[in-house]
Amino acid sequence: MPTAWGVKTNLKEAVAWVGKAAGNGLPAAQFVLATLFAAGTAVPRDDQIAHAWFTKAAEQGHLKAMYRLAKMHETAQPRVAYAQLC
Repeated sequence: MPTAWGVKTNLKEAVAWVGKAAGNGLPAAQFVLATLFAAGTAVPRDDQIAHAWFTKAAEQGHLKAMYRLAKMHETAQPRVAYAQLC
């Protein structure tokens, strides 16, 4: 298992902590969690969950989340964008 500053990395625990911070409304954590779901890193890939977290962060003024949300609507995930409109 890789280490960071001599501490073993634990992706499952990291996702849990980021999820708690996101759930408490921290836009940076919402963006990170959305990015993890969009890429399928340490969690199963899920575009709808990613879209929801990008939206929460964007609504609080997170610029990178706004950009990623716009890209989802513009290109790769039209089914997600359509589902959010219904």
